[in-house]
Amino acid sequence: MGVTRDETLTFVIADGSKLTLDVGIVEIGLQGRTKEVYVVFGNEDAPILLGAMALEAFALAADAKNRTLIPGQLTL
Repeated sequence: MGVTRDETLTFVIADGSKLTLDVGIVEIGLQGRTKEVYVVFGNEDAPILLGAMALEAFALAADAKNRTLIPGQLTL
């Protein structure tokens, strides 16, 4: 995809363990808008996900029941 790996960061996952992964910035388009968001490079077999930071950038939330994106509530 041509995304440059800018730095390496350590993430804490749900079970409390830590993963050190490369990250970069990518410009994505969604619902007629374009934003720059972080991309985290996982293992080769990791699923491709639209993460929380990207959803927040677009002010969206996941509706798991209907498998759609809906307007999110912005919090300060």
